[in-house]
Amino acid sequence: MQVRSPSPLPEHSYATAASAMVSTSHPLATEAALDMLAQGGSAADAYIAAAAVQVVVEPPMTTFSGGLGMNWFDAASGTHHVYGGTFGRPSAEDGDWDEEGIDSGRTACVPGWLVGARTALEAKGRLPWARHFDAACKYADEGFAIDDTLWGWVFEYHHKLARFREGQAIWYPEGHLLNPGDELKQTALAESIHRIQDDPDLEWFYRGDFAQKYVARVQHDGGRLTLDNMARGPATISIPPGRLSWPWPWPRWNTAICGRTGHPSKIPKRSTCRCA
Repeated sequence: MQVRSPSPLPEHSYATAASAMVSTSHPLATEAALDMLAQGGSAADAYIAAAAVQVVVEPPMTTFSGGLGMNWFDAASGTHHVYGGTFGRPSAEDGDWDEEGIDSGRTACVPGWLVGARTALEAKGRLPWARHFDAACKYADEGFAIDDTLWGWVFEYHHKLARFREGQAIWYPEGHLLNPGDELKQTALAESIHRIQDDPDLEWFYRGDFAQKYVARVQHDGGRLTLDNMARGPATISIPPGRLSWPWPWPRWNTAICGRTGHPSKIPKRSTCRCA
């Protein structure tokens, strides 16, 4: 099983391409994005597929319970478009908490990732909704090798991973923390991704069984999130050309860079740039 290199590879320091280029933080995410482009997808299709894989292979950094943003550059017109889904703060949450509150359910918000993905794909996508999650579902179900980078993140937060039975089952399957090179399988996540694939309207996630379990867990841990908050959903972002300014209305996430170029391109990168 292939393991991501813990440091940048010299042969991947630069890349050139005549028609398309992808750069992400993980080779499996890069491959998923390239596959979308090979199927005739747009840069938006590639971006969402890569971000979905990152939910699986980099869980400490990316999650469906977070937010998502996409900055789209139209080379023909020279304009930028911004799409995304932000966190939705519970209506009863004032944000006035102490150190104990930070580790409680009070920090849980209405997730914006999926709404952001749908907003971006409705505007710029070409491929069917379910297809964007095929690679993510595969790696969650069949597993992938834990690399040094992921293990380092996990070790840093290992005391939090063991708080819940579900986390223990994933990261401590035999009573001890998984090691670099071990296979990580997330079958419950794979099942959730299947449900997301079959539900482009996101009813299951924001109003159905997932929403009910999510809210119950948050409230059990002291959070103020309600089913009504989930049903209303998070705020979506769609900024047309000519109105883009800094700062953006979300944190400056840099999940993946995907695109088709009109000429050969050369960009610096860390470890996993592939071209087509």
